[in-house]
Amino acid sequence: MGLFTLPNMEARDITFDPGPHTYTDGRGKLYTSVTTLIGKVVPTYDAEFWAMYRAIDQISSYRPRPFLEDREIEITYKGKRQKFSIEFLYSGLIPTAKTPDAIRAEWQAITDESCEWGSERHGYLEDCINSFSQSSHIKVHEIPTASNTAGFLFKVTNLQELANSPLQFTYPTIYEKLEKLVKDGWVLYAEKRIYSSYHYVAGTIDLLCVRGKECMIMDWKTNKDKLKFTPGYYKKVWNEDRTAKHKTNEWVSKNDKLLYPLHTVPYCKGMLYTLQLSMYSVLCEMWGLKPVGMVLCHIRPQLDHNNEVKYQIENGEKKRIEATPEFYKIDYLRDEVLSLLEWHINN
Repeated sequence: MGLFTLPNMEARDITFDPGPHTYTDGRGKLYTSVTTLIGKVVPTYDAEFWAMYRAIDQISSYRPRPFLEDREIEITYKGKRQKFSIEFLYSGLIPTAKTPDAIRAEWQAITDESCEWGSERHGYLEDCINSFSQSSHIKVHEIPTASNTAGFLFKVTNLQELANSPLQFTYPTIYEKLEKLVKDGWVLYAEKRIYSSYHYVAGTIDLLCVRGKECMIMDWKTNKDKLKFTPGYYKKVWNEDRTAKHKTNEWVSKNDKLLYPLHTVPYCKGMLYTLQLSMYSVLCEMWGLKPVGMVLCHIRPQLDHNNEVKYQIENGEKKRIEATPEFYKIDYLRDEVLSLLEWHINN
């Protein structure tokens, strides 16, 4: 793998607005975020359909069968097997124990709690490095000519700086990984902004590690379930009174793919994260760095026998109990990322 450059790459000052999740350069030009760009090749999830299916499925006598492409659900109703369109089912003429809107609200509440917890964990890990690090303002386009002691925005350059962080007590396995990197001569930079002024694409790397012109990327993920790098889902079953569904440990494989131009890439969380980190590596490569590795650190909660999050009460507050972080080496999907960037420019 050789280094490459692209024409018309220009150094810019990039600002980030977390509300709409947008990046803008000093000339007022909007940039597409890395996650937004990848999201453009993710198949649409029909929440309206699946919320109705869940509502129908809660009544055992209906024995529903989904026909997603036709947006119809086949059920047993008044002694006959019949197909009904989603539009008809939303009319309310077929009774359900819970409305689809109520089910979608429950899903959203779970998502909101997970996002809030994930943001808090990301912020904590960022602070663990930033609060006890040196500070300077070397921009990404200056990385290839900056010495390791020059720094970027926030950095840890020696073991004493790292030891000042509470990370060794809260996440000792993460601390050990970072300690080894520092001992091996890597400089650690938290929340490093990266961009391409040619493609108008930008993102923020959780942890960028630099040694000379080599770089490694580490990213924090906080999904509830164990990460999978193949398409599928954990089978769910109803409890005895059919008031709630719980995930089992049974994995059901599928053959889902992303959309064009990545229509040969499997569609699953693990591959989306692989593309995200690969995009960061490609952007680093554009500025003259040589990517030599990517690591995903998965911080997730402990789960009970129903695969639900375990909680404990601390100082009167309900808090998630965390599992030991897991580390994944990530493959570099360089060619796939370049295809996506080319498609982005052409569209």
